[in-house]
Amino acid sequence: MAKKGKCRAEGHPHVTTIISDVLSKAGIEYWYGKLGTAEANRVKNAMGVYGTRAHRIIATAIFNPLGKLGIGEFEEFQQRIKFLNEEIQKRNLTPVEAEKHVVCDELGYQGTLDGLFTDSNDGISIWDLKTGTKRPFDVLLQISAYAYTIDPTFGHITAFVPYINRLDNEPVSVLSFTGEELAKGFELFKHVLAIYYGKRQIQFSTRKRRRKNG
Repeated sequence: MAKKGKCRAEGHPHVTTIISDVLSKAGIEYWYGKLGTAEANRVKNAMGVYGTRAHRIIATAIFNPLGKLGIGEFEEFQQRIKFLNEEIQKRNLTPVEAEKHVVCDELGYQGTLDGLFTDSNDGISIWDLKTGTKRPFDVLLQISAYAYTIDPTFGHITAFVPYINRLDNEPVSVLSFTGEELAKGFELFKHVLAIYYGKRQIQFSTRKRRRKNG
């Protein structure tokens, strides 16, 4: 099994916060402007509730099959769970841990990946469930940042990202990433991380200067 990177300490910004701050903010502002604040908040909250529910039910079904679910919860996601179990079997994966918290003190970030698996070749695979709009570039940055905390060489790790749409009649779709693709994604993520910390340094310096002048 791959060795873990030097990613232990806590207290850093989350990967999703970093990516959103640098790349996604303009899109969010456009979305709020188009729908209006009240409607955008309503949709955002509804998506958040659905996403939390989907993650909990699917994680229980995949990683803790004997765990308790509410009445009708398994049935609600039964077809999606069946598809995901078939995908896991096709990749020869064994579920190990759900909702794994990962931290990289070396570069200053943290996050929670939705699932950790081992494969038949003593390698590792990770997944991150998505229930919102498909944003492949953002997803690559996020999953590669998580992958680095597990296998900093990217030599023994792969990743896949299932999309679970709210519409029952829309099938699950899956993005897959090799170790080489994750390594390239991580190089891009490091640029985004540098921009994020650069912005924070500018903001800190500006506030410090204002306090001094004030």
